Amino acid sequence: MKSGNKLFFFYFGGGALLATILLQAILERGNILWLRIAGAVLVFLSLVLWIIPLAHFKKYGSENNGKLYFEKEALITSGIFSLLRHPQYLAYMTLGAGFSLISQNFIIILTALTSIISFYFFSLNEEKLLTERFGDQYKDYSEKVPRYNLLWGIIKHLIK
Repeated sequence: MKSGNKLFFFYFGGGALLATILLQAILERGNILWLRIAGAVLVFLSLVLWIIPLAHFKKYGSENNGKLYFEKEALITSGIFSLLRHPQYLAYMTLGAGFSLISQNFIIILTALTSIISFYFFSLNEEKLLTERFGDQYKDYSEKVPRYNLLWGIIKHLIK
C-alpha cells in the first residue's frame, strides 16, 4: 500500500475532527443541558486519553535515531497501552462525540461521525502494519488488550 493511502483515513479523520471543532464554535447549539454536560465530560476525557500516551511514548519508547517519538522501534504494551491498544484514536473519537453532545447540531454530528469512522478505519490499517512489523508479539498483545474499550481493558487488567 502506498504511503499516501496509509494516511488517507488519518488526514481525512483529522480534517473532519477539525471541522467539527470549528463548526461547534459558530453553529447554533442545542438546549439539553445534561447532553452538554456529558459532552464536556467526554471532551475532558479525550484530552486525558490524548496526553497520557504522548508522555508514555516519550518515557518508554526506545531511541529511534531522529524519527518521531511515536515511531519507536519497540512495541509498547505497558501503562495506558496495557488497557487499550489505541488510546489516542479513542481520544479523537471521544472528542468528536463530546462536541456532538455539546452542540446537538446535525451538521456537527455528521462531521464527528465522519471523523470517528475515519479514525476507526485508520486504526484497522495501523493494526495490519503493526502485525507485519512485530508479528506474533503484536498478535498476542491484540488478543489480550482491547482496541478501544477502556472499561473492558481495566476489568481485564484487574482480573489477571
